[in-house]
Amino acid sequence: MMYLPKKTALLAGLIIAGLGAPVIARSDEPKKPRNQRREERQEKRIEKGVASGEISEEEAKRLQKNQEHIDHAQQKAESDGTVSDREKVKIEKMQDRSSRRIRRARNNQK
Repeated sequence: MMYLPKKTALLAGLIIAGLGAPVIARSDEPKKPRNQRREERQEKRIEKGVASGEISEEEAKRLQKNQEHIDHAQQKAESDGTVSDREKVKIEKMQDRSSRRIRRARNNQK
């Protein structure tokens, strides 16, 4: 067994405890659903693409309309209080397609 001076052991314990503190503090915040976080990231990608000139205003409008279509499908799925597995898969696929469209628009691919 390795011997550590008391001060070193105390310091190591404080460092380890300090590393866990941010994780504990963040757990108080409510976590958004995965699809909502993903949608927010996609909207930011569209905004960044417009700001950098990679996406034209016309492309941005089309991509944003697609995001609104996903929003509508999500609201419809949640309207009965429960989102079924089938609805989750449908929304996930819609988000996958939207993500590809954003990537293609930013890279000017067809």
